[in-house]
Amino acid sequence: MGVLRGFALVIISVILFLSFLATGIFATLNYSLTYENVQPRIYTIADEIVTEQIGSMEILNQLTPYLKTYCINKTEIVQSFQGYTFVFPCDVITQGQSAIINHTVNYLVSDFYYKEYNCTFIKCFEQSDIPLFLISEHAKDYWNNLYKKFIFLDMLLILLIILLTERKSNSPLLAGALLIPAALIVSLLKKVGAGITKIFLNPISSSVTGDNTNEIISQIVGIFFAESTKVFLWMFIIGIILIGIGLFFKLTALGIKIKNKIQEKVLKQKVEELEQKNEKLEKQINNKNIPKQNLNVNVKKK
Repeated sequence: MGVLRGFALVIISVILFLSFLATGIFATLNYSLTYENVQPRIYTIADEIVTEQIGSMEILNQLTPYLKTYCINKTEIVQSFQGYTFVFPCDVITQGQSAIINHTVNYLVSDFYYKEYNCTFIKCFEQSDIPLFLISEHAKDYWNNLYKKFIFLDMLLILLIILLTERKSNSPLLAGALLIPAALIVSLLKKVGAGITKIFLNPISSSVTGDNTNEIISQIVGIFFAESTKVFLWMFIIGIILIGIGLFFKLTALGIKIKNKIQEKVLKQKVEELEQKNEKLEKQINNKNIPKQNLNVNVKKK
């Protein structure tokens, strides 16, 4: 029974380590794909699309006439360029060329991120020549869902470890010892994932015609692991806390054990002292040749 329990504990520990690692990866992807992280990094791509594919002059030439007609009674203009649909507030158009181009780029970034995809994560891969959905809210929701599921799995595995360990104080120590190495691997995601992710993101370069294609792809790769350091710190701190809890339990148990040993030793010394006193008293009584019957009476009186 002990051998089976030990074998099961080893298997569960390995699975827990892998689960911790997956949780860290999914947490990194989830927190990295917020709009605040994505927006500045894909701004360059959107700017290239606006200036090279659509043409900034085409946008300006089509919007300028609306200032004297449409914007008199309306607050915004809906216009399509090269398959992209934009909404331009009239107050932006009145601010001039720079404001119009900046709004166009930001609108395109927002459209990339918040676009609704009627496909599963895997199906979107098959249907998209340029997998921009990877840096969308759709992808973030997918990683967030996996992240939550693996947190639940982590809790379940930790519970199994608590049930399998004979000394329950070892459970948080073991969990912390598994979490910290997983956290260290998460801290290396930026380096480890760059090469792998670049393979999937190479098609994006076909939408960019400038000389800074490699730089843009590098920025895109960086999006996925932007928050890896923060996730690493969370995991590392939790691991330290778990180890601290385990050590506290062990030290508490050791303290109780030492206290019991001391009390046992004191009690033993008192018993020995009593026995010595009794022996000494018996010797004194025997030396005075007091009858045994009187000895018994004296002992009872005391």
